[in-house]
Amino acid sequence: SFPACNDVHQVDLTDLSYRRNRWHRQVRVIAHGYFRDVWAVREYDGVTLRVLKTIRYEHDFDEWNYDRHRMDAIAYDQLTSSPHVLDIYGFCGNTALFEYAPGGDMTDAIFDDDPKARPSLEEKLLMAADAARGVRDLHTFNGRGAAAIVHADIMTNQFVLAGGAYKLSDFNRCTFLYWNSTSEDGNCPYRYGDYNAWIFRSPEEYYYDLQTEKIDVYSLGNVFYTLLMEDFPFQALYDKEGTSAVRKAVRAGQRPPLSEGLRESKNPRKVALVKAMDMCHIHDWRVRPSAKEVADFLDAELKRIELGEGKGATVKDGNAEEGVSG
Repeated sequence: SFPACNDVHQVDLTDLSYRRNRWHRQVRVIAHGYFRDVWAVREYDGVTLRVLKTIRYEHDFDEWNYDRHRMDAIAYDQLTSSPHVLDIYGFCGNTALFEYAPGGDMTDAIFDDDPKARPSLEEKLLMAADAARGVRDLHTFNGRGAAAIVHADIMTNQFVLAGGAYKLSDFNRCTFLYWNSTSEDGNCPYRYGDYNAWIFRSPEEYYYDLQTEKIDVYSLGNVFYTLLMEDFPFQALYDKEGTSAVRKAVRAGQRPPLSEGLRESKNPRKVALVKAMDMCHIHDWRVRPSAKEVADFLDAELKRIELGEGKGATVKDGNAEEGVSG
C-alpha cells in the first residue's frame, strides 16, 4: 500500500533533543542532507526506531519542493519489494518516515577517522555488490524490460547500512522516464538542465546530452572507484581547479586515476572491482552495460571467490555480523 500521511502524524515530536549523546530521548537530530534534516524518532511503542526527514528551514514550502518529495515517495513506494532499497513508511508534503539505518552510509565507512575500522577488501566487494543490486532493482522493478525511474544522484552517501547490507536511498532528484513503444529500449531519453556541480556525474550529463538510466550506471562506477581508492573520483583535480576542470576531463574521456599497480593486481577482489568500474565507465551510454549486467557480474564474481575460499560473505552492521544474500 502507498505510504500513508497518517503514519507521519502519529510520530510524537514533543520530546526533542539537539544533543546527540542524550540517547534516552524519543527524538534527536542525527544528520542532514541538502534538502532535509534527518531525525531519529520512535514509533508509538516507544521502542522501534525510524527516521523522519523534514525540509530544512532555508528551503521553501513551494511547488518545486513538494513535487521533488512527492516523486521521492513514489519511487520508494514502487521499490518496497526490493530488499536492496530502504523502506518508506509514511509521507506527507515535504516530510517522510523511513526505515532506520543504524550502520550509517557508505561514505562514513570508507572514510572512517580510524583507518583500522575502514572496510576490508572483502567487505568492499560486498558493498559494491549491494550498491549494484540497489541500482539494478531501481531500473528493473516494473518488469517491462526498460527502466521507469532514474535516480540521477548515485554517490556513496546514498547507500546506507541496514539489516546487514547497504541499501539505496534518497530519490528526491529522480526522473520518471516516459514509455516509448516504438524505440528499441522502450523509453525516452531526456535532458536535465543541471548536473548539480558534483564529480560523480556521467559524460552525457556534463555534455547536457540525451540522458537515460545509464547515467546511474556511470555514477555507480564512481562508487566502485571510491571503494577501491578511498578517495572521490578526480578529487585532486577538483580541489585544484574546480568542477569545470572535472567536467572537461570526463567529457574528453578521461577517467579518475588508479594507484600504481592496481590494474596489474592478481587479487581476485581487486580484479572484480576494477572490471566492474570499467564496465560502468564506458563513455558511450548506448553501449554501456545495464545495472543488471553489472550486478550479475559482481554476484558471479562473489560466488566464484567464495567457492574458491570455502566460506560465505558477511558485512558488519554495528556490532553484529549478518549474512548477505546475493
